[in-house]
Amino acid sequence: MKLPRLPKWHRRSHSAPPAPRWNRLALVASLPVAVVAVIAGIVSYSHIAAIGLRTHQGGADSHLLPLSVDGLIVAGSVILAAGSPLGWLGVALGVAATLFANLQFGLPHGALSAAASTWPAIAFSVATFMLERWLRPRPADRSDALWQQVPADSLDAAIHAMLATATAGNPLSGRQLEARFGLKRNAATKVRELVLASQNGREPPED
Repeated sequence: MKLPRLPKWHRRSHSAPPAPRWNRLALVASLPVAVVAVIAGIVSYSHIAAIGLRTHQGGADSHLLPLSVDGLIVAGSVILAAGSPLGWLGVALGVAATLFANLQFGLPHGALSAAASTWPAIAFSVATFMLERWLRPRPADRSDALWQQVPADSLDAAIHAMLATATAGNPLSGRQLEARFGLKRNAATKVRELVLASQNGREPPED
């Protein structure tokens, strides 16, 4: 069961652990992948635009066509990075479309040309996917929030336990707080009174 937040009267200050170094290096480390994605995207753009012109789509339409193909991969990756599996729909359709278009660009000139013209689509898709996976929030990025739920000492542990049991409708007694967490009677009584007052919607008095 997820513990509720500590009430306002609990003003003990506990410093959170330093942020992981991964956070500070993520953008720098992702630059090479981003460069590959941009270069591959530019080449793929020219291939798809040429396919549009070859199929008589018109000048403006032909140059907008690559945005609807490779752009769909980028849009799907953004949705994935936001945590929604719906992004896979955009990524899958975009990858299939860009592979087909780039393959068709080189196919009239033989198998080797087809393989070479397909590579930018593969590089763009893989680089975009790696970039999305790399920049996606990891559990370590939420360490500050999780740290706030970790008891720092016996008093914190008693408060967390009291909050949890009070929320469940079976609050610990003063003697239980004394026995489990080694609190003195006055401290156990104070914790119990303050937590119960907070649970009842009343603002406990300041010490």
